[in-house]
Amino acid sequence: MFMSKTFIGSFSFYCLLLVMPPFSAAANFLLPNRGTLQIEVPANWQSRLEQPPGELPPTIRLSDNRSLLLITPIWSTTGDAEFNDDGNIRKLIENDGKELIVTAVETELIINKFASQTINGYYFQLTDQNPKPGEFRFLCRSGVGVGELLLSVTYLSHQRDISDFLQIMNSISYLQ
Repeated sequence: MFMSKTFIGSFSFYCLLLVMPPFSAAANFLLPNRGTLQIEVPANWQSRLEQPPGELPPTIRLSDNRSLLLITPIWSTTGDAEFNDDGNIRKLIENDGKELIVTAVETELIINKFASQTINGYYFQLTDQNPKPGEFRFLCRSGVGVGELLLSVTYLSHQRDISDFLQIMNSISYLQ
């Protein structure tokens, strides 16, 4: 049977739609006296800013039905220009990893470099040996420098895949 070019073109377009990631929208999170973090949030995710009392940093909470991403922006209270430099971020992530690996399936901590046009940092992944019912099995922990901020990031998931985490992290920009 001979297929028309219109049918083949339409079929190709619909196949492309099936493999495209869900639409995301930029969300702006106002940080008290610190500017704004802008993050592309996938369409099927919820987002909110949790502000503790006083001068404590807020936590940005992004989630869907299988993952939770917590981002806490931290700033230097003394104006230390090296507060969020590469060495300090790596040390923070190494220390976190050493504490967490004792309850992980993994026996070796592998720290990955994370860099994009707007952020710089490190992350590692671990698997919980014994998650309780309802708890997340997989963890990705990251420290990221963006502008004058150090982002303390925890990604928890029921799946090992971190593509959502990487996509969201690559979308972060800091507006002062």
